Amino acid sequence: MDIDQFKPKEYWTMKAKFNGKERRSNKDVTFDARLTHFDSNKLTQFSITSDGEARDIEGKVNSAEFQVISMKKNKVRRNPPTPYITSTLQQDAGNKLNLSASQTMKIAQKLYEGVELSNGVAVGLITYMRTDGFHVGIALVA
Repeated sequence: MDIDQFKPKEYWTMKAKFNGKERRSNKDVTFDARLTHFDSNKLTQFSITSDGEARDIEGKVNSAEFQVISMKKNKVRRNPPTPYITSTLQQDAGNKLNLSASQTMKIAQKLYEGVELSNGVAVGLITYMRTDGFHVGIALVA
């Protein structure tokens, strides 16, 4: 899909800050929450599409009473995957796309050579793919 053909869509997400007292200790408690359901419907990314609709929901939520019915606490730490080296690129392409090593490298070469933009400048879409190192120079990190 070309960037020129992209059609932006307006959408809204609803977040709230709740303040209350813990029943057992009477301590002040504050937490943030995101609205995931409204009027018994699950909200998706594009469920709320206008400022007026968001304000209508805000008014209804502000006048409602809330009760915590369950709570779950998780610690999750996800590190990004390491960048591809030649062998892992070929392995993933073979496993996930059923491509041979030579097919993978031909496609990678085309991506490396890039596309020519309307102003005549060629832009590469990936970095050099025939490498066994995945260290990135500080100048490229920005």
